[in-house]
Amino acid sequence: TKKIFNRTFMEGDRFTFQVLKTKVGETGTETQEVVIVPEAGEETAEGIFTDTYDLNDLDSGTATFIYTITENPSNLEGIHDSEAVYVVTVTVTDNRKGELLTEVTVNADGREGALVDGNGNPIPLDEAVVFTNYYEAEGALQLYAEKTLSPMALEESTFDGLFSFTIRRTDGKYE
Repeated sequence: TKKIFNRTFMEGDRFTFQVLKTKVGETGTETQEVVIVPEAGEETAEGIFTDTYDLNDLDSGTATFIYTITENPSNLEGIHDSEAVYVVTVTVTDNRKGELLTEVTVNADGREGALVDGNGNPIPLDEAVVFTNYYEAEGALQLYAEKTLSPMALEESTFDGLFSFTIRRTDGKYE
């Protein structure tokens, strides 16, 4: 699941995730990519990663696979990408009745139980993997004011501190 706070998804937003698959007891990994292109105006989007298993994947009727999931940088202006790392462990067992059963555990950043994503948001263990990004924007404004008196021709120092300016926001609050 992909979530965003402080703005909605926009046309052209695209988020990419890397899934590294390792089979316990073997060396090497497989890398897959999951891409989520959310619908504009939404705050949540779903991505689907699917893997299949067959008897050839099992050693003596069982095998364990570890998936490490991370989000690649989005490079979107103002977006702070999630730095969460999820480790999903899947143990596959042949029940000898023509079915492969799976047992799945999820942990984030090496912690099991009450999880938090890379931005500190709590995630219950039984929920899907969630990557949360934040949008932040900031700006500044510099205003300069000048008071001109006419037709007076006095020394500039005569007016030091004589005039002051008040800047008021349109909602009437002083800043």
